[in-house]
Amino acid sequence: MRLFFLCVVACLVSLLVPGARRAAADGPSTTDEVRALRETVQKQAKEIELLRAQVEALTRKQGAPRTSSVAAPVTQPATAVAVTPAVAKAIKSVLFIRDTSSNDIRAMDDDILRSIEQLTPDQKFNIFLHGSNGVTTLAPGYFLAATPENQRRAKSFLNTWSGGSAHLEEALRSAINYKPDVIWVVGIGDAKDPASVLKAIKAANTTHIPINTTIKYSRTGEADHFHWQLAKDSGGVCVNSKGNPADEPVVPVTIAPAAPVQPTSRPTILKVN
Repeated sequence: MRLFFLCVVACLVSLLVPGARRAAADGPSTTDEVRALRETVQKQAKEIELLRAQVEALTRKQGAPRTSSVAAPVTQPATAVAVTPAVAKAIKSVLFIRDTSSNDIRAMDDDILRSIEQLTPDQKFNIFLHGSNGVTTLAPGYFLAATPENQRRAKSFLNTWSGGSAHLEEALRSAINYKPDVIWVVGIGDAKDPASVLKAIKAANTTHIPINTTIKYSRTGEADHFHWQLAKDSGGVCVNSKGNPADEPVVPVTIAPAAPVQPTSRPTILKVN
C-alpha cells in the first residue's frame, strides 16, 4: 500500500513540475493573466514541496523495521501511584476509603493523594476515614472538584487522623449511598467477620458500583482474600503492590491439632503352669 502511494506521488510530481515550468516560460499576454499564472505556479510549487516531503517521510518509514501494532503491556512501578492508579477520564466521581488502624497510614495517604493529583478539575472526589470515631468524611454530603485547593484540603484532612479500630462495613455502606462512579478501598482489610461484611455489602450495592481494592497493606492471607472477593463481587479490581490485577489469593487452611493418643490398656498376661 505504501509503495503504491509513493508511485502515485512520484507521478504527480513528474507531471506538475514540467507543466508549471512550461507555463511560466511561455508567458501570457496580459498583466492579469501573468498574475494568475504566477499564483498558480506558486501554489503548485508549494504542493510539490509538500508532496516531496511526504515522499521522503514515507521512504524513511518504509525502510524502518516494522513493529507490531499491538502495544506492549505497561508495567507500573511498585510505587504509591501504582496502587491507586489515575481514574479513567469517563469516571466523574471517585470515593476513597482508608482505615486508621495501620502503621502504614502515611503510605496509604500518599497513594490517595497522588491519585487525586492525577484527576482533572472536572472530576470529583471524596474521602472517608473509618476508625475509633466511626466514619468521618472530608466533604459531608457532596463531592469536591479535583482542584489544587481541594487537593490541599484532602492532605490536611488525612493528616488529622491516626489510630483506631476499623469500621469498614459502615464506611462502605455510607460510600454506596453517595453513588460515586467508583469506590477505592485502601487499608489492611481488618474485618471482624469478613464473610458477613461481604454478604452485607453485596446486598447493599444494588447499583453495582465498582469497588476497587489493594492487597498492598493486607497483613494476612484472609485479608488478601477479603479484598479480592470484595472487588470481585462488585465488578471492581483488586491490585497488588505493583498495581497489577491480583490473582485470587490462597486462604491458608488452619488444621486443628490432632487429639493426643490415649494409651491402650495393657493386655492380660496368661501364665502357663
